[in-house]
Amino acid sequence: MLGIFGKSAPAAPWLGSDERLFTLKLTKVENPLDPSPLWDSRYGGGKQITETVRNSTVLRLRDALDMHRATVLGRDSRGWQTEEKKVFTDVLIRIPRAVWNRDIQQPWQKSEMLCDNLSRLHYEDFGDHLLNNRKPSYAVMPIDTDMDMEEDQVMIQFGWGVFIPGEEDRPVGKISVKLREKSQWQFLPDWIFRKNGKGITRSSALYEHQQFLLIGADPESAALQVPESEGGRKIWFSHGQGNIWFNLGDKKGKYGFGCDGYVGQGRPRPDSGDGRVIVFPDDSPLSSENAQAPELLYLKIEAVTGEEAENAPDIPIPDADFLRTFQKGRTIIPGMIRHQLVLQGIALPRPDYVPGLESWTLRMDEKGYPAHPQESAKNSDLLLLFSDFRENRIYFRRPGEKDFIPAKELPFPLPDIRGLGYQIIPSPLPEQYLGILLLPEPRFIPMDEEGFLIGRSVVEPNLRLDYLLHPQSLKWQPGREQPDATLGHIGISGEHARVALREDQLLVQMDKGSTDFYILDRERNVKHTFRPFQKTEIFAEPDDCLLLGPYLLRFV
Repeated sequence: MLGIFGKSAPAAPWLGSDERLFTLKLTKVENPLDPSPLWDSRYGGGKQITETVRNSTVLRLRDALDMHRATVLGRDSRGWQTEEKKVFTDVLIRIPRAVWNRDIQQPWQKSEMLCDNLSRLHYEDFGDHLLNNRKPSYAVMPIDTDMDMEEDQVMIQFGWGVFIPGEEDRPVGKISVKLREKSQWQFLPDWIFRKNGKGITRSSALYEHQQFLLIGADPESAALQVPESEGGRKIWFSHGQGNIWFNLGDKKGKYGFGCDGYVGQGRPRPDSGDGRVIVFPDDSPLSSENAQAPELLYLKIEAVTGEEAENAPDIPIPDADFLRTFQKGRTIIPGMIRHQLVLQGIALPRPDYVPGLESWTLRMDEKGYPAHPQESAKNSDLLLLFSDFRENRIYFRRPGEKDFIPAKELPFPLPDIRGLGYQIIPSPLPEQYLGILLLPEPRFIPMDEEGFLIGRSVVEPNLRLDYLLHPQSLKWQPGREQPDATLGHIGISGEHARVALREDQLLVQMDKGSTDFYILDRERNVKHTFRPFQKTEIFAEPDDCLLLGPYLLRFV
């Protein structure tokens, strides 16, 4: 794989897959404040610098940013929803305390030069690929020697959980913590920057365009650490591990948190002051099992005050409506979005179930998606599936071949096609569908409380299911032609159904659909049938599916 300007990059990410926090560790760094060798092994000295996971003398910060990107929703040139990979923009560099102490004694600190030059390199190499078109933002912080960090080591962190507030970023809320109900609140430690030789302080708070927040007790767990109490102990659980994370796209005001693989949700509760208090854990194993009594961490979010409030948006805390200033529910953070709909498969109709239909043909492109309507029907590079009313059996034709092969007894895995794992599974409604083609690349649609319409011709932000509109997908019996109809018209109306998130359930109801649609349970058995003109509201549970015309949508 080639990087942005042609350098050979690793074949796969090597710092894990958790986009909340990536940590790059470099050793044998002769000068931790020299930007060029930290950025790229081809720049200047530092040939001996070694990345600790791969034990590589080539991999540096530029490689890490290139290979560990943010996953966001986008649309391709044909208007279809896809996942895109964007380069993270905020980077925290941790250097040994001894190096930090020597630097701050100098009139002109090299740490400022390090941040400035790395920001420039970051923008020059990735300017067209930056997340949210945000300018790169860097900070240098010391790391204490109790982490066994030598003077020739550097720890670099980035991901959704790293947000370095720049001068143009406007704070909207401050965060404070305590361990006991009657203790004093302590704010998170401030960020301290150098600009033109002068110190600048920014609060470790929530900012207007921040999308994610990660808090922990040590640098290995989070970019932001909790402060110490008057007794010198970290305001954290006794085991000292784990982190609390906040997905700021969750409009319900329920905050996710996790520790050692556990993921739960905390609920705000009323507070007598001007903030909202969240108590962790909420019946969870986040606190230490060895504690004499259940450990609770109190965390409060409150509006900024004083000089910082002058440029802050007007946010009505304490009702926590500050979330309205953030992007809501449109950012994919693997494992962080509370619930989604997943376009998981294409339901293959029985030709004899559709009046007048002779046959249908489904064309799949090289990426595992239904072929675009403008794709030539004669393109031999497409995977084709076919059925007609005489046999009502599924046939498929591999790319580049001429002969159709019958799909054997279902479930039927199609032979390897460009490395894509296609499979046809049995139909939950044999009288209506021959089977369901599971997509090798499912499409994810984040859910929220406002919900949306689902249909063939709805407009954004509703869910438009228009993936099967190839003009040559249907063949009609003589005298029964419907020239404008496509496979994507069978069983689905323009504004068919309406869905919305309610706690951990999906509220589903018929809208203007003219045909039945179904809720299936996790074994894909029919759980409920929606009839036209019936406004019954039904709740779907996680792992239930919606079968709407030719589309199978799973609620996760």
